[in-house]
Amino acid sequence: MTLILPLLSFVFTLVLMPFVIRKMLANGYTGTDVYKISKPKIAELGGIGIFAGVLVTVCVSAVFNGIFKPELFVPLLVVIAFFGFGLFDDLFGISGRGRYSGLRKVLMVALPFPLALPVVLVAQNYVDVPFDGGFYLDVFLFIVAPLYVVVTSNLVNIFSNFNGQSAGNVVLCLFFILLKLVIDGKADVELVLMFTGAVLAFLVFNWYPAKVFPGNCGDYMMGAMLGVLIVANGLYAFGMILLAPMILHFLLAVYWLVYKKKKYPHTKFGDVRSDGTIKVPHPYYFSWLFPYYFRLREEQIVLITMVLTACCGIIAVAVA
Repeated sequence: MTLILPLLSFVFTLVLMPFVIRKMLANGYTGTDVYKISKPKIAELGGIGIFAGVLVTVCVSAVFNGIFKPELFVPLLVVIAFFGFGLFDDLFGISGRGRYSGLRKVLMVALPFPLALPVVLVAQNYVDVPFDGGFYLDVFLFIVAPLYVVVTSNLVNIFSNFNGQSAGNVVLCLFFILLKLVIDGKADVELVLMFTGAVLAFLVFNWYPAKVFPGNCGDYMMGAMLGVLIVANGLYAFGMILLAPMILHFLLAVYWLVYKKKKYPHTKFGDVRSDGTIKVPHPYYFSWLFPYYFRLREEQIVLITMVLTACCGIIAVAVA
């Protein structure tokens, strides 16, 4: 039954996504696909499909296999909480620009921390440092574990720039987490399998040219998935290596904010040339680094980021 879990979540999400897309379009929950010449309107809030696919899989598994163990409840609770937080932001615009935008950004980081606190109940206390043994977090576990989940959720959210980028890279991260758990001989892989199947099915609709965007609800949820799985299995150093492209994206954004903002004023999106290649205003987002120097199409940029994530995954498995 465990091996069927990714297939179940994949099929359930695959079946549910067309319904979600139709409902989003019918009710006006759309976003502009700015990196297409025609600037089409695309369904938003696609994370609802991932959420529903995972939830249905959990319920079916609980009935037929008794797989709903207590140790799975806390990770699922945290993921659901972050889905709800992202959905609230999608509907009411907590992170929008305008008046009090600075305060809003602080709240977007601070408010999820209480939502991540339950992860302490399943978090591993020991941090394994490559080539140098490790150490115990002890009382700092109550800060480090929830903060890790908050950070990963935000990393995935800001890494969602092009069709399939966040979901494609999350699928790869889930694969390498699963590979690491199998190599380490850990048997509790049900959540990884369920998440992988659901996100992979969503990617079918989110890949270039996208029919649906994940929305903040999808990106925050996928980021929380990664954070919870990393923390619950004590893969702290492994996770930092695996998520290196997303971390670099964030660090470049901070560098732009501190040192380059006057030269390159804020703009959320780039543009698309007549030949379909992407034009970006500066190289201080990791996703914009490659199209700034090379004429690349949207799907090519995403594939480059995925190749780099895969390389980081291989390194993480080898050394962490």
